[in-house]
Amino acid sequence: MKKTQEKGFTLVEIVVAIALVLLAAAIVVPMLFKHIDREKVASVNAEVLSLRAAVKAAILRDGGLKDNNGDGNFLDDLVDTDYLDRAPKSLPGATWLLKQTTHTSGRKVFYLDIECPDAECVKVAQELDLMVDEESGESSGNIQWALGS
Repeated sequence: MKKTQEKGFTLVEIVVAIALVLLAAAIVVPMLFKHIDREKVASVNAEVLSLRAAVKAAILRDGGLKDNNGDGNFLDDLVDTDYLDRAPKSLPGATWLLKQTTHTSGRKVFYLDIECPDAECVKVAQELDLMVDEESGESSGNIQWALGS
């Protein structure tokens, strides 16, 4: 009788290989998602800093911002006066509102309110809020600057 040598993998070897691949994926995938979340927050933060610089420039050059259309949102006025190239777009579906209020000291203060339509947007806004003022909670997505006249 002639012995034939069979080639291939046993069922045990295949199961072990699949288990190792799944284990590696279980470790790598969460790390990848954390990296993606950090990039989203960094992108939104870059737009927030750009917006803050635009408000500062408008205050220094023009003495303040005017709400030309009376909607209470100064963001469109920054774009119309070319202090800002475009409205922020890093959070799809979010509404960015640049509002003004009067501080108890009498100074006008601008604040940014990001209204989020979904849980993903809220998560990014909360992370941004935590990064900016090291607080989370009801004010998530609400960033205030002491800029004004």
